[in-house]
Amino acid sequence: MASYFLHNMLHVSVVTPERVVLEEDVDSLSLPTPEGEITVLPNHRPLVSLLATGAMTLRKGGDETHLASSGGFVEILPDSEVRILADSAERAEELVSEKVEEARSRAEEALKGKRFADEGGHAALVGSLERELARLKVLRRSTRGRRQQHEDVHTEGSTQE
Repeated sequence: MASYFLHNMLHVSVVTPERVVLEEDVDSLSLPTPEGEITVLPNHRPLVSLLATGAMTLRKGGDETHLASSGGFVEILPDSEVRILADSAERAEELVSEKVEEARSRAEEALKGKRFADEGGHAALVGSLERELARLKVLRRSTRGRRQQHEDVHTEGSTQE
């Protein structure tokens, strides 16, 4: 029975140049690609794709783990193994809301009214803004999830009284 259960899980690893961000077995994974968001389930067809800047969601049972990522590659292997090599990736609990908001504001201000001598400077600022927006999205998703769990606990407690 245990081997059947394990074959119905995805083994996901998220690695950046600096560290292993996550390695665990999950029921499903949603992640951003340049063509749009894809959801990977166990026994997914093998695939290699670019990873876009955005939010990843890993689901296991009723729990969700949220990560912000920016660029990289995803490889889905035949045995329900998913390898993500990201330029950067952060778990929701690693993000500080005030710092992310400050970085987003700085990126937006830098883009306003600026003239760029080359496309590289503009692309770098746009990329920076996209990263901060992805980080904010992850923070909002994880905050909403924690709030819902908190409300569920209080609702359960009040019905038992």
